[in-house]
Amino acid sequence: PGEKYEKEGWEVIWIGGFTIAFGLIAAGAIYKPDTRIRTWARQEAEKQMREEGDTLEYKTTAYKA
Repeated sequence: PGEKYEKEGWEVIWIGGFTIAFGLIAAGAIYKPDTRIRTWARQEAEKQMREEGDTLEYKTTAYKA
């Protein structure tokens, strides 16, 4: 209560290291490449459709209940 807390030397390094590590992990998680199988399959299907001359536009129909 009457004494002011003084940080030890390792505390600043520890906090700084964890902050930098957290930032790098967060950036890696945000900017990681999309490696899902569904994305790959869609790209391959669209490429194959373009090569065969098929249209990539999907027609919608009016749904009446």
